Order: sequence, then structure tokens, then C-alpha cells
Amino acid sequence: MELGYDRASIDEIADRMGATKGRVYHYYRSKTDILLDVHQDTLALMTAAIKEEMAGPGDALTRLRAMARRHVLLMMEHFAYARVTMVSTTQLDGGTERQRQAVRGIRDARRAYEHMFAATVEEAVEAGLTRELDIAVATKAVLGTLNWISMWYDPSRSGAAERREALADELAEFVVCGLRRPAG
Repeated sequence: MELGYDRASIDEIADRMGATKGRVYHYYRSKTDILLDVHQDTLALMTAAIKEEMAGPGDALTRLRAMARRHVLLMMEHFAYARVTMVSTTQLDGGTERQRQAVRGIRDARRAYEHMFAATVEEAVEAGLTRELDIAVATKAVLGTLNWISMWYDPSRSGAAERREALADELAEFVVCGLRRPAG
């Protein structure tokens, strides 16, 4: 997260873990394999949480708000993973066949994750809870807004942990309000 994918070396990773380079290589053949695991683990965590909220009570906008809130909380609670997955997306090339297969799986998982949000937005549109909108564009805008927290949130700042709930509420309400049908 601190050095970026290009500048981080296996030596640096081992030092941060308090391990030897050999120990890292015991589990991972390359830095790319580590990055792929970070992506896969983060997506699995996020998907499980969002599925739970998607199946929750309330109308589509209520559930979308809960999904957005949970997404933001997870981004803050697992900040290092979230930041790495956001800034290293372009490094997902994979040199070996196994890595290319993992990259395809990650891309499929990302599409499935986005689809959960899109399906909920579409449900809100069909229920007349939103203004007229392009579902794909609205979904990208929602996730773009929520994901950008990985660029500006600072978990080391004083009071950051105490503000997580309020910040998640604020961002979730912000994205849902942007979709709502205007009053009147």
C-alpha cells in the first residue's frame, strides 16, 4: 500500500512481515501472486457482506443504502487491502497461465459485485423510487463515490476509527439521495 506494486519488493514485504524472503517465497512464487490473493480475499469479503445486505429488509433504496454503508465500512476497516485493490487494478496482468486464470476470476468477481449493486438500483427504478436514470451509469457513480474513500480516508488520523460509522452513514445517504426521485 505504501510503496505501490511497482516499487514494493519481496524483500520489503518480508521485512514488513517480520519474516524472511524465503518464508514469503514458501507461500508465494511472485509479487503478482500476492497481489492476486489480496484482490481475491478482498472481493470475497466484500461480496459476502453485500449479499447479506442485499437480502435484508426494506425497499430497494433501503437495501442499497445498507449495501453502500457496509461497503464503506469494509473499505475503512480493511483499508490497506482496499487501497491496494483500488490502486493496483491496472497491474492485474498475470504472466503465467495460473495467474491469467486468477485475473479472469477477479474480473468476473468484480463484475458480479457490481451487478449486485446494479440489480438493486434497477429494482429501485422499477419500483418508482428513483428519478429516471441509466442504471449502468448510476451504478458506476455509486461505486466510484464509495471506492474513492480509499484515496482520501486516513485511518491513522486521530478520531478516524470513532468516525467510521458516521462517515459510512453520510456516504451511503449521499449516494442514495443522488438517485431518489425529487419530492413534489
